[in-house]
Amino acid sequence: MRALRKSLAIGISVALLVLVLVVVLPKPVSADSVEWTSDIDWNSGTMDSNVVLKGSGAAAWLELRRADFPDWMKMAPTTVPGARDGACLVWLPTDNSFLMFGGFGLGDTWKYNFTNDQWTQLSPATSPSARWNAGCAYDPHDKVMIMYGGFDGTVWSTQTWKYDAVANTWAQLTPTGQTPRNLQTTPLAYDYQHRKFIMTGGNMVTNLMETWAFDYVANTWTLRTTSGPEVRDRMALTYNNATDRTFLFSGAWQLTIYCDFWNYAYSSNTWSKFRNCTPNEDPNGRVGAGMFYRDSYAGPLMFGGKDNISYPPETWVWVESLSDWYLPPITATPFGRANIQLAHDRIDDVSLLFGGENAGTPKNDTWALAKGYVVNVDAVWTSSATPVDTGCTNPQYGHIYWNSTTNPLGTILRYQIATSNAPNGPWTFTGPGGFPGSHYNVWGQQIDSVNNNKEYFRVLAKLKTTNGRYTPKLEDLQLTWTCPPTAPFIKDTNPSSGQTNVPITAPIWVNFSEAMNTATVTWTISGGITATFAWSNNNKTLELIPTTPFRDCTGYTAQITGGKDVNDNLDLAAGPVPNPWSFTTICINPYIVTTNPADRAFDVPVTQPIVVTFNEPMNTATVTYTITGGIALTQSWNANRDVLTLNHAAPFAVCTNYQVEITSGQDDQSLPLVPGPVPNPWTFFSFCTNPVIVDTNPANASTNVPLNAAIVVTFSHGMNIGSVAYTVSGGLTFTQSWNSPTDTVLTLSHATAFAELATYTAQITGGSDKSANLLLPGPVPNPWSFQTVGINPFVNTTDPANGANGVPLTAPIVVTFSEAMNTGTVTYTLSGGIAVVGTWNAPTNTILTLTHVTPFTQCTQYTAEITAGLDTVGLPLAPGPVPNPWSFRANCPLGAPRGLALTEILPNNILLTWGAVTGATAYKVYAASNRFAAWPSGWTLLTTTALTQYTATGHLTDGQSHFYIVKPTDGFQDGANSTMGVKISLSFSYGTSNTNAAWFSLPFVSPYRRASDIATKLGSANIDVVGKWDPSTQSSLVYYFARGRWRGADFAINPGDGLYLGVRRAFTWNITGTDSAASLPFTFSPSRPNVNWISVPYTGRYSRASDIATELTNTKITEVGLWDATTQSTVRYFWTGSAWAGTDFTFNPGAGVYLVIASTFTWTPTLVTPAQP
Repeated sequence: MRALRKSLAIGISVALLVLVLVVVLPKPVSADSVEWTSDIDWNSGTMDSNVVLKGSGAAAWLELRRADFPDWMKMAPTTVPGARDGACLVWLPTDNSFLMFGGFGLGDTWKYNFTNDQWTQLSPATSPSARWNAGCAYDPHDKVMIMYGGFDGTVWSTQTWKYDAVANTWAQLTPTGQTPRNLQTTPLAYDYQHRKFIMTGGNMVTNLMETWAFDYVANTWTLRTTSGPEVRDRMALTYNNATDRTFLFSGAWQLTIYCDFWNYAYSSNTWSKFRNCTPNEDPNGRVGAGMFYRDSYAGPLMFGGKDNISYPPETWVWVESLSDWYLPPITATPFGRANIQLAHDRIDDVSLLFGGENAGTPKNDTWALAKGYVVNVDAVWTSSATPVDTGCTNPQYGHIYWNSTTNPLGTILRYQIATSNAPNGPWTFTGPGGFPGSHYNVWGQQIDSVNNNKEYFRVLAKLKTTNGRYTPKLEDLQLTWTCPPTAPFIKDTNPSSGQTNVPITAPIWVNFSEAMNTATVTWTISGGITATFAWSNNNKTLELIPTTPFRDCTGYTAQITGGKDVNDNLDLAAGPVPNPWSFTTICINPYIVTTNPADRAFDVPVTQPIVVTFNEPMNTATVTYTITGGIALTQSWNANRDVLTLNHAAPFAVCTNYQVEITSGQDDQSLPLVPGPVPNPWTFFSFCTNPVIVDTNPANASTNVPLNAAIVVTFSHGMNIGSVAYTVSGGLTFTQSWNSPTDTVLTLSHATAFAELATYTAQITGGSDKSANLLLPGPVPNPWSFQTVGINPFVNTTDPANGANGVPLTAPIVVTFSEAMNTGTVTYTLSGGIAVVGTWNAPTNTILTLTHVTPFTQCTQYTAEITAGLDTVGLPLAPGPVPNPWSFRANCPLGAPRGLALTEILPNNILLTWGAVTGATAYKVYAASNRFAAWPSGWTLLTTTALTQYTATGHLTDGQSHFYIVKPTDGFQDGANSTMGVKISLSFSYGTSNTNAAWFSLPFVSPYRRASDIATKLGSANIDVVGKWDPSTQSSLVYYFARGRWRGADFAINPGDGLYLGVRRAFTWNITGTDSAASLPFTFSPSRPNVNWISVPYTGRYSRASDIATELTNTKITEVGLWDATTQSTVRYFWTGSAWAGTDFTFNPGAGVYLVIASTFTWTPTLVTPAQP
């Protein structure tokens, strides 16, 4: 347990404490105390919806939950950049920080960490000059921020700069070819799908609206178009991940503020206008607003800006599927400002802004749109409903302590206590003064004396904050008390004094005020009752278990005759309940337990007496009886008066049915006879030489007989089965069977079921026993009749079934009933206004098919019901095994998540991000160690999240292979697969006696766009060469390390390029990426060897040489080769002219493979799951 921090004034004056410090020392722990510190402790109580438990074991604590919706929070960093507007701001996933540069008249570089709420100024060796309103955006693939333009105080810059997020360095770029000119504000957005920076701005010379694209890998600007929106500047621009479009809002040119919104599609190089703003529904036209795509909103988030007259402090979200803006549920605001940029942290789901200007005054405050802690509510934890037992009835409560004497600014921890003399309360929580409205909020505070002398208590804690950035933390809580010496006493007993109707088997419970020395406790119970004993409740509860039951209707007295407590060895004293005390047991009416002969006995000897056993002694004078047949009876009783024997001098008549009844009787307490477990009256049949029927099933006058029930007849004697004849009405055919060899039971079975609600009459018309004695009438009727059950019809199955999803839009509704229906009585309904027409499978009439001309509406839930119906005998429809009404959902196609990307979050994690899918409410992220694993059994569901991102914790450096798939879901169905993502750990060995060349493959989409990207990642300590095969020259392009720096051709890396490394020492390289549906061109030349080293897609369908050879055939290739880095040689699989020969090798993702081509062709390698760019 963490030590509680406790302030104790230990002989130091108050003045000295004020001047110096508060002394913090551990408080001695009393035996009379209780502490809550672990997750088990906190979970023993109840937490309302605003409290969450964090941590585990002794390190657990309680804190406030995060809010349901993000809200603006003003941050309070200790170091704050200077006031500014027009600064550049982006989020860097490489270290989960925000990067800010410049602003009006400023050229400084800062980083902000949201988790720590901390700004840090950087001092790069090189950096851009001061500038205002430069365009900037971050490229997660190449891990660079690109910044263009900005006003340097004199002119609008035309410089292009990059910030390397890995090296944390600035470098000015010199793009080749044409570059933007004569532009003012130049907002920049990064198009994730096409890996281009998109910039648009108004040309001050041509008065045209220009749209430019910057390719970082090629280091080129391209003027894409001068058509689209009217010329303007200071517009809001961002890339919309959900639509693969660059989204533009508003802006102004000269005195005109536009209020419209546009989309730019890179693939078609076209701008599309949605519409002009709708007054009072859309945001006002404005300039200088900040805008960025936010995943949790699945759309662009916009804040601030300046309209014609003011700075609207509004937060808006654009939802393209609705072509509409909406105001999210936000209560706080950063207040109006313009010339700002927004950046969004996809890991913590935080959007950030800094500074801006209002009425020409720059600001330097930091605001975050995030899910902060719930504010201005009391979040309540209450200790267990099973209270703390102080162990005495007169506790004197001490103090309340908790883990910390101070809490973060704006947070509050306070407590109340509830005490009671009973473990079940009542509980009223109070603070100082015993008032429900007061709270203990000072560490070590004295618990109010109003709680003293109450044995049980519970405690309540309230957590609150006025600042969503911070939460109070409750880590440890302790309450103390003392128990003054007090003689023990009896608190209560069960049975209590004067209690009546005590069960005759009840134990006696005695509750003492405190733990007793059990060896000293003695007792007596009147009536000669002895008892065993058991202690519980920390030896405060004694249970006395009588060894024989009490007598009913009897008074008893119990007494605890002596005893001492454990704590003080004090004798038992008088308490609030009597000792001794008396109680009365329950009065139980007499009843008959058994009779002999039993009910329906047969072949009873004619001289057998009748014996009746009662449950208790009877007042014999009150017992009366009758018997049919004129038999005179004489009675006798056993000594306990609970067994009555009725004798008869005259024997019973043979072959005769007798009925006996005990007509009245009372026990010793004058309680009358009541029905018991055996019949009264009851019948028996006397000895008979001839056979008789003693039982039929169904019995005479039975109803609700099952339709397939056999008729079973039991005879008194074994029968000559060939002599027995029978009839059964109704015309059914019966098959007879006997219980051979006894032959006393005849079973009549029928293959055809009885009719419903029909009356049948059966009769045994003749027969004799095995001694040729003829059948005579017996104790049961012969003939006898019975009526069959009426079975209500029900719905047996429905198609679609209840809860079915993805029902085809034209599918009929098919209802199967349990039996034939009276079709004219069946009615039905279907929600949604769809008209249906019913048809039956005549003449059976058990299947109803409901067809509809109007198709179902996509993604709509329908409810169908068979509202009424009768079967052919008029019985109404009843509930069956399937629901009625029932619901199903029409087909609702979900697309695939597009643009799956894997980003390394150093040192150990991988961030998966993807585009939102229309109609999806969540996304399922799956992983497998083998891309060919069976679906779904071979894939592990990592998470189901409403976000469009997931952090695979530890996956980057765990040394294992991971393949990822993301599937959307709407709670009813799952959609299509995303592109497959991959992380592979490639191991490179080093030998002192070879060239250490290592050919390898990259995923078609990876963070490595140029040779220098690989060189930077692996470093010159591991490699000294990065090479790429050039098929046209049948040689390599080389980027190499020599004389202290990298030299040679920093070539671009395209999907499918064949690559190799010069290895300097053994190392492991963790590679992440995805694959695309790339078309790889191969050009044959008769004058060269036509070797083509390639990268094979990591998520492709190829794992053997023959996989590639079979797909491409010998008309395109004549050899597939694999590089073996250990031997520094190749393994070949080749075409001999008539067959494939050599080694049909296997290879893993990342292997170096080459082809020898025989013709010119284009190959698009097949992926395990299609690419979703």
